[in-house]
Amino acid sequence: RDSLGFVTLLVNNAGTADIELFTDMTDEKLWEMISVNLLGAMRMSRAVLPEMIREHSGNVINITSVWGEKGASCEVAYSAAKAGLIGFTKALAREVAISGIRVSCGMIDTKMNGELTEEDVRVIVDDIPAGRIGKPRDVANVVRFLSGEGADYIHGQVVRVDGCWI
Repeated sequence: RDSLGFVTLLVNNAGTADIELFTDMTDEKLWEMISVNLLGAMRMSRAVLPEMIREHSGNVINITSVWGEKGASCEVAYSAAKAGLIGFTKALAREVAISGIRVSCGMIDTKMNGELTEEDVRVIVDDIPAGRIGKPRDVANVVRFLSGEGADYIHGQVVRVDGCWI
């Protein structure tokens, strides 16, 4: 951290998911899901916030999932972790807005979706009004906007990048 200087933008984008019944999930897998998808973002935010608060400047963007709002069968722990990340985002935004720090948060086509069959993807796409799965560039465009001055009054929001899926 010292070698990087002042961190003005933190994008929490880590994620892991497994498709399995919740009743079959081991405690170890449950802990990993919560640790990566929720606690990792909390820990990273906690690491950079003291300096952001001192500088009265900074931006934290948490990448969540539609499953955090909608929930997903066979991805119960992932959905719960991402819902927790949404709650964390909203609460942290209220806590640090007075210090000049902004905190903000679809299905995006990433390696994490590699377990899905072509049929699974087709079923999902059929349910998305935009007719396609989002690409990483779709999220990158929103992150670019949220980290800029044009978004300086946006705090604690969930900005859906989901093709009108939910």
